[in-house]
Amino acid sequence: MSGEEPDLPAIAEPTPEGKTSLLAKLRIGALLVTAAVVLIIATLNWKPVPIDLMGQEINVSLSLLVIVTFFCGIIIGFLLSRFRPWRKHD
Repeated sequence: MSGEEPDLPAIAEPTPEGKTSLLAKLRIGALLVTAAVVLIIATLNWKPVPIDLMGQEINVSLSLLVIVTFFCGIIIGFLLSRFRPWRKHD
């Protein structure tokens, strides 16, 4: 048994030049399908909706409002995950 090599973890071989892996192709395809669905939904919901913002009424398209709200949530979530004042520091 001393002549055997220990089991090493399998390391994926790099892909040759000009070829992409199946996972990369699936990821790109999923992103394209998601972008197409978002674009279709955004164009179908383009009618303006009134928003009462601090006493002023603003008319904003529904799809733009949803997209802005989504990105604000991402930014707030990122900031809360990076700068958590309740986290114990070692």
